[in-house]
Amino acid sequence: MSLNIFSPITIKSHEIKNRIVMPAMVSFNYDIKDGNVNDRLIEHYLSRAKGGVGLIIVEAICVDDNLNCRLTKGELGLWSDEHTDGHRKLTDVIHGENCTVLAQLNHAGIKGITSENIAPSDFEGNIINKTFKAKEMSLSQIREIKEKFIKAAIRAKNAKYDGVEIHCAHSYLLSDFISPVSNKRKDEYGGTLEKRMKLPLEIIRGIRKECGNDFIISVRMGYDEPTIYEGIEIAKMFDMSGADIIHVSTGFGSSGYMSESIMKKPPDDFPFNIRIWAASKIRPNVSCPVIVVGGIRNGNDANTVVSKGYGDFVAVGRGLLCDPEFVNKIKEKRKISQCFNCSKCMWSSGFDKCPGRKRYLDGLK
Repeated sequence: MSLNIFSPITIKSHEIKNRIVMPAMVSFNYDIKDGNVNDRLIEHYLSRAKGGVGLIIVEAICVDDNLNCRLTKGELGLWSDEHTDGHRKLTDVIHGENCTVLAQLNHAGIKGITSENIAPSDFEGNIINKTFKAKEMSLSQIREIKEKFIKAAIRAKNAKYDGVEIHCAHSYLLSDFISPVSNKRKDEYGGTLEKRMKLPLEIIRGIRKECGNDFIISVRMGYDEPTIYEGIEIAKMFDMSGADIIHVSTGFGSSGYMSESIMKKPPDDFPFNIRIWAASKIRPNVSCPVIVVGGIRNGNDANTVVSKGYGDFVAVGRGLLCDPEFVNKIKEKRKISQCFNCSKCMWSSGFDKCPGRKRYLDGLK
């Protein structure tokens, strides 16, 4: 019997009921204060858990209280023990719906929101038509950030998360270290791929040591650092260092990782986008499960990804923003409120502006 999106899968001792993942997507308009979980955010995730999702990865969570860690001022945090109770309330309600939950840990790096952003090397340039500047980190700063990732993971475990996802994609700090474009260091953290990978691998090993073997560690990585050939090697290094899940996306400066319309195209005979194609090339080279992401909007496509072996999980982003009941509706053969695939996702401008979400709400009347 072939696999499909409703086939359960076990990672460590955690049985995940299906293959649909809600990937980390920052809730820009939920009035997060000082990194604390609030009731609006809890309801946001609870509705998707009730809607049948098997695995939720809670949006980018800062490991440092410095604003240069953040993508936006209203971003979640796990830089302090004071955040733990709020996150535990969140994990409690998600677990109550038989849903597995990870905390995505992140540092913005070059893409921080201050004039004092940090990176492996001095940087000034454009990423997706926006100019960014950053200053080279000292060795002591690198070691400090490593410890902050590890301590944030410990707090996540204390908050009853099933694990964490380490964000090593999308031009954020750990992606900055991996990429030869942004990492020009001459010391132990720069040069060869092995040296550029040193920091993220040290973080993974540190989390495993502190949080134990049953704690899930996912890694979101770019396949193009700078090409798929390096991407395969990067995935193999993460796998060998103890990652339990590889979540394939795009790396440093990739044009349009949030816009399918300007993204590179896969080979003509491949039915999905470049990120899913890349995941299908990485998957045979690693022993851990792989999450694919990129424009999956319906059950047929999601089932094709799993049954064809392109990936083990399917991340559904915009589809779940528009319709929290996405998974249950597939199972019950009900009509999904489809994402309009706006060139710029309207959700980021205000969830009330999303046309797919409006259609879903109209259907409840």
